[in-house]
Amino acid sequence: MSETTSQEKLYCNCVAEERGLAPQGHAGSFDDAVIIETPLPWKRGFFQDTDVVSQDMVTLLEAWIDHYKETGEYRHRPLVVAPDPAYSRAGHRRVMFYNRSAGLFTQFDKIEYLVPDDKMGKLIWAWFQDRDALPNFDVYRSA
Repeated sequence: MSETTSQEKLYCNCVAEERGLAPQGHAGSFDDAVIIETPLPWKRGFFQDTDVVSQDMVTLLEAWIDHYKETGEYRHRPLVVAPDPAYSRAGHRRVMFYNRSAGLFTQFDKIEYLVPDDKMGKLIWAWFQDRDALPNFDVYRSA
């Protein structure tokens, strides 16, 4: 594998190709995604750790898994990104929702929020389970 300087970025697809892997075709299919800014390090099973993602998120993920076990259908993709000093804010989490739009050519529409840490789980729960509560989070929505 090639050496990098501190200013170079390693992209996972390039590293995979250098190791002889074919990264295409591994993404799966989903109708929506939620991307949560989550501090490093990410340990195995962190999506079940209420100190990392909140009880609301753990409960939501359990419901998605139960639905998958019953139907074989899993339409959601929970993802995380590391905080970045250029745009992150202490005590807050960036939460981005992507929804697949209808139509012949798929694209995803994005809505982003910057919420206090203690409201992150409630926002995610509202987005997927209680749309009537979403207006409570309008003040945190990013332009």
